[in-house]
Amino acid sequence: MAQNVYDRRRSVYVTPIRASVLKYGFLTNVTAAVGTACGHVAVDPENPPTGLAYGVNAPKPGRATRRRFDGHDSTWYDIGQASALRQAGYSLSRPRIRISGGGENSFPVYVTLAGIKYAWRMPVHTYLAAGGDRAALGIQDATSGDRDLVWGADSPKPPKGYKKEENRSISTFVDPQRIDNLPPGWRAVDRDAERDEG
Repeated sequence: MAQNVYDRRRSVYVTPIRASVLKYGFLTNVTAAVGTACGHVAVDPENPPTGLAYGVNAPKPGRATRRRFDGHDSTWYDIGQASALRQAGYSLSRPRIRISGGGENSFPVYVTLAGIKYAWRMPVHTYLAAGGDRAALGIQDATSGDRDLVWGADSPKPPKGYKKEENRSISTFVDPQRIDNLPPGWRAVDRDAERDEG
């Protein structure tokens, strides 16, 4: 029986853009030679680096692609390897970044988590309901000058807090450093209960 290629995938990371704290983590099964050329760094699960995140929507590294006689190699590359990869004959796509901006229905905000600025768009009603508690929850407004925001990471994710009001409940991500000292009226969301309900 043929071995599933996904069984051989290994966990690695690259730095997607210059001066980024983010270590863009992903699983790959490219050859060791291709991985080395593209700047892949193996993840030590017992000692992961600061800023490691998986499933990130932005910033996203570019892809390096090179044809070979029986197919082609294509994978994410570390920005520091761009010049060497071009010289080696790889075609490179550009990394993608996302600049925060305001909107009618939401505000861009972030909390600091595992060395990264974990960003999301907070609905206006939640933003206004949280009001002056946002600072105590560790939630900061994102601006167009924040070029190191990390959007849509699947892992890690910040904890959540919630507050019950007269006729509704509001919930939001919270800085993990604040989860044990929430402002009055706020409680931590039970992640295990969330999974059971899902």
